Amino acid sequence: MSDMLNSDTVGSEFHILGDSAYPLEVRLMVPFRDNGHLSPVQKTFNYMLSASRCSIERAFGLLKGKFRRLKYLDINNIAFAADIIITACTLHNYILQHGGDDDDMSIDDSVQDYLFSASDCTAVTDKVASRKRNEIAAQL
Repeated sequence: MSDMLNSDTVGSEFHILGDSAYPLEVRLMVPFRDNGHLSPVQKTFNYMLSASRCSIERAFGLLKGKFRRLKYLDINNIAFAADIIITACTLHNYILQHGGDDDDMSIDDSVQDYLFSASDCTAVTDKVASRKRNEIAAQL
């Protein structure tokens, strides 16, 4: 995963949101570990990250409900994954704008499959990623 995330596919100003199962990387933001001593800024960051991830998971659930084939895709190329997501969103919006009925969309409760697997990080990457996460948290 590090190779995919550190490529030019995900620019340094962007990042993917992950949960605590993933390692912190420059292009993969994860919550601060809650050891009972989080600062208010860190708690706010964790809350905002969680809320954003929930919105994204609901959106993916809606797309998977509408386009059931998405449930069975095994994608290893991050650029291809982004193209598929953008295409599904475009098709969804087209259907809505042209009289399609959105009532048949159901939320997929099993939004647990991720496009990437966790990998190890180097010490340098850890420092850069930590600095980036701290800067984002400070802006909230």
